[in-house]
Amino acid sequence: MINERLEPKVASFNFGGSAKQGTKVKFSSKCDIFSFSMLLWKIAFDIIRAAWQNDPILRPRLHELFNHYTL
Repeated sequence: MINERLEPKVASFNFGGSAKQGTKVKFSSKCDIFSFSMLLWKIAFDIIRAAWQNDPILRPRLHELFNHYTL
């Protein structure tokens, strides 16, 4: 999500489980940081997995990674 200042806003990925109906759940920037770190971990894991291919021909080039992970 992007806010009105074109800043990325990471929403809750619901890692803590679903809240019971009628209970208030507070979200803060701490939740955003946790969610963002999970996103970074996933991207880094994918890059590492691709870079560690046994066959060097299968390893991505830097420009391929850049193109894949940018808009």
